[in-house]
Order: sequence, then structure tokens, then C-alpha cells
Amino acid sequence: MRITDLRKTYSRGRWWETRSKLRALDGVDLTLYPGKTLAVVGASGSGKTTLAMCAALLEKPDSGKIWFEGCEVSPLSKGAVARLRPRVQMVFQESVSALPPHFSAAEIIAEPLVIQGKYSRKMRLEVVCDLMERVGLPPDWKDRRPQQFSSGQRQRLAIARVLVLEPSLLVLDEPFTGLDLSTQGRLVNLLLELQAERSLAYLYISHDPDLVRHFSDDVMVLDHGKVVARGWASAPFTREPDQGRIRGGVSGQTLSHGRGFAAAMSESLRYLTGRLLQALFLLFGVSLLSFIFLELAPGDFFAEMRLNPQISQQTVTRLRADYGMDQTLAVRYGCWLGSVMHGDFGYSFAYGSPVAPLLWVRARNTLLLAGSSLFFAWGTALVLGVLSAESPGGLLDRACTLGTSTLLAIPELLVGLFFLALAVRTGWFHVGGMVSPGSEDFSPWERIEDVASHLVLPVSVLVLCSLPLLLRHVRSALLGVIDSPFIRSARGHGISRGRMLFRHALPAAVNPLLTLFGLSLASLLSISLLTEIIMSWPGLGSFLLEAAMGHDVYVIVGAVTFSTLLLVGAITATDLLLHAADPRIRMESLR
Repeated sequence: MRITDLRKTYSRGRWWETRSKLRALDGVDLTLYPGKTLAVVGASGSGKTTLAMCAALLEKPDSGKIWFEGCEVSPLSKGAVARLRPRVQMVFQESVSALPPHFSAAEIIAEPLVIQGKYSRKMRLEVVCDLMERVGLPPDWKDRRPQQFSSGQRQRLAIARVLVLEPSLLVLDEPFTGLDLSTQGRLVNLLLELQAERSLAYLYISHDPDLVRHFSDDVMVLDHGKVVARGWASAPFTREPDQGRIRGGVSGQTLSHGRGFAAAMSESLRYLTGRLLQALFLLFGVSLLSFIFLELAPGDFFAEMRLNPQISQQTVTRLRADYGMDQTLAVRYGCWLGSVMHGDFGYSFAYGSPVAPLLWVRARNTLLLAGSSLFFAWGTALVLGVLSAESPGGLLDRACTLGTSTLLAIPELLVGLFFLALAVRTGWFHVGGMVSPGSEDFSPWERIEDVASHLVLPVSVLVLCSLPLLLRHVRSALLGVIDSPFIRSARGHGISRGRMLFRHALPAAVNPLLTLFGLSLASLLSISLLTEIIMSWPGLGSFLLEAAMGHDVYVIVGAVTFSTLLLVGAITATDLLLHAADPRIRMESLR
């Protein structure tokens, strides 16, 4: 590789502010030959990492020329540069962040081959085992996750990953930082052996003069983006203050595969049992508090009957006795718990029937509304959030920021009333109810279309009310991942845009999104109760309002308890999804 007059400038500041310029590289020249190592040293902020990213073809310089294997890179198209990238690979400083946490060791090493479309699955597995053995890792560790390796072992895994595409140049961005001296020595010897075997060229970024003298052939010093010194690596260097300290690495912990599955199952059952006990305690508390608050509220279902001269007081007294309203609170609550055990959830005063069947019909409608809204809200938030995070400050990102800020400032009630007025004025949407009159004569497909047309209005309201929060969280989660070393490494393998975003970035950001999923489901259930009342949707919201207006005690308690049950179920499902999706959580439970 030969680089001449390389320059790179970054802009600082938000898109609505006056941006300042930061010159990272200013006329850098270097030449690197096969089988040789060129070390680049300098203080923090001197431009070393920017030079490494440009040399690895992961950053495009503002000006200057880069020749690689006799070919000038600058005039090449993006496709041509992508085809050239497998020959230039990069080993990053922090191995724990440079390896995708949701991949196994075999998947990490084989992913570059998958991206390039090389070999069959069986041949890829053979290549993986050979490379693991070459870098000093047992091949039977291929199913382990990065968290099960020590820091030095993870760096060996990173080296195996870059070797799989048979590059001619490796950019080493402080690969020994955070490792103890013995591990550093073994990795240095491994890289020297690989260099001798494969005639690899190394561009080595470092802070450590001792390692530079031992590992490199030539050295150049950067300061504020300029080359201020060149020389042989064997020449004496002055150690800068605080540059020779080695930061503490991650302790290496390995896990036995023999007890992994059984321990994971035992931990999962223990966790699930604990959550079920918590849910039962919570449901007990919610139902008891509901009884107490309703007891403190003035009036009851039979209060209006006393004002009706056509109904005698004896009749009212007999009805209260029939429904158990003349008993103490403790007795009535005990009787209600007995009815719960029988699946009745009490007896409705207004409907004259058990509460459970009434609740189930309304709850089914609420779940249909909330589930549809959740699907469309998350689908929209994921697409827009991923695209916004990919180009922060771009046109789409600005439009999403403006739109979410506007929607967050509008109350849900106002959004519902706006759509209701729009439907009444234009006649574009069905207003009120869940089905059209005479729908019992429709064919099955026509019934589905009829319900879907009635869903449009309330679903639109719920999606717009929940979208701003979801979109901002998705964007924030992706921004924290999309510039991670393992994403840059995947770009160096020539990965496509879609695979990078949805195979690498999104799974790595799944933890906060799964947590948000459970919270959004709970909030949607709450918002849907208000939307059902506005849109006259026959769900739990309108049912609960009707029961509250009529003092139908057991319907109120049943509806509140059932809503709490849905909330607890959503949170428990979220925790189980986190346990299933993130191997780091499973590994933590085994320690």
C-alpha cells in the first residue's frame, strides 16, 4: 500500500448549528511492503485511528491518493472498493465490542465467507475449525459465544475472522491494549508467525514504544494529523506520560458445556416460578384494593332503585341480600375469590350473568385492537428508526425528529377527536362498533374485510400516539450500535447494507428494544381503553366505563384484574424473550 498527501476533515456540531471543522489528517504519506510492519504512534487525537480507517478502506478521505496492490483506490466505484476490501482487514482494539455478541465463534469466523458467498456450509465449517486451531483455539469451542472467552482468546478469535478471507494487509488498531504482558507476548508471536507464513503487511497503531520496537520494522509519528517523524523501529523512543499503562482487561471465564443446558433449564424454571408467584401476589393486591376503593365510593348499583317509588324497599333489600351486598367486605371478597376459582369472576348486576364470559368477549376485542396497533407501530418504528440511525442528521432523520416532536406535544384525546371529526366529515372510515349492520350474512372473507375497515380509525390513532416514543428509542438503540467495531469489521468484509442493518446492528440492539416492547404493549392497552371510548369500539374500555357509571362492582373488579393480568403477562413475556434472545443473559445466569 502507498498513500500520498492524504487529508481528512470532520464537521462538528448539529445540523441547525454552525459547524466547525476538525482536521484529522493533513498531508500524510506512507509506503507499506509485503511482509513488513509499519507502526504509527502518537498522542490521543493525533489522527492514528482515522489513518487506520482510511487505510482499511472504511473511511473515504477528502483528498489524496491510495494505491493498493498496484491499483489506485480513489477513482474506483463503491462496488469496486467493496470487492477490494476483503484483501484489507482490520483488527480492532476492544475485542469484546469488535465481535457480535449474538454470534457463536463459528458464525463469527464464517460470516465473512457468507457475505462473500464463498464455499458450502460444510466447507465453511472445515475452514473455521482449521483457522481456530491455527490461532490457538480448540475447534470444539466453535459453539461458544464471545462472552465465554477470555480477552486474549477473543483477540485470537478476531484474528481468525480476518484471516478467513486471506488478506494481504492487516490494520492492527492497538490489538494488545488491555492484555497482560504474557498474553501480549503470545499474540505478538502469533502475528509474527502468520506474517512469515503469509507475507502479510501490518499497519500497526500503538501507544506502547516497547511493543513497537519488538513488533515493527518501521515507525512514523503523527501529531495533529501530520507526520512529524519517521525512522526505524529499533531507534530509541521516549515514552510519553501515562502512555505505557496497560488498562485492566476482562477476566477470562470459561464455562463447562456439560452443565450448560441443564443449568439453563433449571435457571429458567426458577425464574418463571418466581415471576408467577409475583404475578399472583400482584393480582391479589390489585383485586383487594379495587374492592376497598369501591367500598369507600359513595352509592352502589341499588342506590337508584331506592329513589324509584315503583320499587319497594323490601325488594331492594332482598336484591342486595341475593347478590351478597349485605355482607361485610371480607366476606364478599372471599366469595369473589371462590368465584374466581370456578372461573366466573363474580356476577354482573346489570347483565345478570357471570362476569368472565362478558370480560372475555370484550378483552378479545381489546387484544385485537392493541395487537394490530402494536404490529403497525413497531413495523413503522423499526423501518424509520433503522434508516434514521444509518444517516443521522440526514433529510429523513430531520423529518422524523420534527414529526415525533409534534406528535409528542399533542394529547391522545385530541388525536382521537381529530380522526373522529375527519371520519364524520369525509365518510372515509367506519365510525363506531366493530362490524357493520347485517354482517351476519357476510361470507367469512367479507367479515374479515368488514372488521379490518372498522379497525382503521382506532388503529391509526393508537399508532400515531405510540410511534414517537418507539421511533426515538429504536433510533437511539441503533445509534449506539451502528458505529461499533464489529459493524465496521462487517463493512470491511464487504457486507451489504440490508444485512449489516438487520443481521448485525438490529440483533445487537435488541435488548432495550425488547424491554420497550413490553412497556409499549402495556401502554397501548392503557391508551386503547381511552380510544375505545372515543371510537365506540366494543372493548374493555367502554365496558369498564359502562360498569363504573352503573356501579357494577364485580365487572369493575374483574376488568381491572384482567387488565393487570394482561400487563403482567406482557412484562413476563418480555423477560422471557430477553432471556431467549441474548446469550449474555443466559451466560450470566450460569455463573
